[in-house]
Amino acid sequence: MSTVTIVEKPAAEARVYTWDFSGLLASGESISGTPTITEYESGEATSDLTIGSPTLSSPYVTALVSGGTAGKVYVLECKATATGSQALVVRGGLAVTAP
Repeated sequence: MSTVTIVEKPAAEARVYTWDFSGLLASGESISGTPTITEYESGEATSDLTIGSPTLSSPYVTALVSGGTAGKVYVLECKATATGSQALVVRGGLAVTAP
């Protein structure tokens, strides 16, 4: 079972969010290709947040995240492929607060 870390962000602020794939990669593997990011709120895909293009620096993927509705908690899901062809998913939480 994995633990999801929840990061807080004021609604008016833009922050770089980081997904860490290091615990999922086999020895000698790295992340390759272009990761995809999907946001969810209450289990449904949403577009409340503005998510910039992901940047890959294996084993990390980062993206600038802005917007959102104060009081909501979003799940940010990043899908990536490892050099050994593993399809990997890392999820994290983003709680949007009032300014």
